[in-house]
Amino acid sequence: MFNDYFLKFTNAAEAASIIGTREIPNEEPVLFREGCDVSVIGTMYTRTGNILTDEEGLEYYETAPIPGYHVNMRCVSFQEDLVPYDTAPTTPARVWA
Repeated sequence: MFNDYFLKFTNAAEAASIIGTREIPNEEPVLFREGCDVSVIGTMYTRTGNILTDEEGLEYYETAPIPGYHVNMRCVSFQEDLVPYDTAPTTPARVWA
């Protein structure tokens, strides 16, 4: 059985300080925690309720950013330090397959 976390941080720096990072040569550090899979969402968006029309006459929903920096994690063991950041949504926007 896995432990899933739907985390919300203030920004990417806070996420890195709580989750941890792994250095990869010639690349930016990535979020990493031993025994966990990490899925970075970053900024999430929600519909505002307004419908807009583009230059071709096609309608689309206006969206606005949801505050925070979002990361999903699936871990093989319970991660007590992540609990304060877990939003535990009833209908997550992204789930593990």
